[in-house]
Amino acid sequence: MKGIIALVSAILVVIVLFIGKYMFPDVDGIIQTQVKNINATFVQVKTDPDIMDARSYRDGDTKGIVLEYRYSKRASEREFDPDDLKKNLVEGLKEENVADIVNLGIYFVVIYKNYKNQEIFKFTIKAEDLKA
Repeated sequence: MKGIIALVSAILVVIVLFIGKYMFPDVDGIIQTQVKNINATFVQVKTDPDIMDARSYRDGDTKGIVLEYRYSKRASEREFDPDDLKKNLVEGLKEENVADIVNLGIYFVVIYKNYKNQEIFKFTIKAEDLKA
C-alpha cells in the first residue's frame, strides 16, 4: 500500500511540474531573454547614422519591455510622424512573430529621444495592436 501511495505521489509531482512549466510560463524569464536578445540586435542598429544609441530594458517591475532610441543631431532636427513609426514597428513585430509573447501580457514601450536625451515621443504596443 505504501508503494502505491509513493507511486501516486511521484506521478502527481511530475504532473504538477509539467503543468507548472507549460501552463504557467516563466514571464520574468521570457522578459529577461527578450531584453537580452533585443540589446544584441541593437548592436546592428547602431550602424545607422541617424541613431546614436539604442537599448532595451524592463519597465520597472511590470510586464513591459522598453525600447529606447536616441537620434543623432541631424536626425533630431527632422520631423517624425509617431503614427508612422508605430505602424512600421508593429509591422516589424508581426513579422518577428511576437504574438505569443504579448499574449502573455507582455507589452512594449517605445521611446524616441533627441540627441540631447530629451524625449520626443513615446507610445505603447500591446497585443491589441498586433492583432489589428
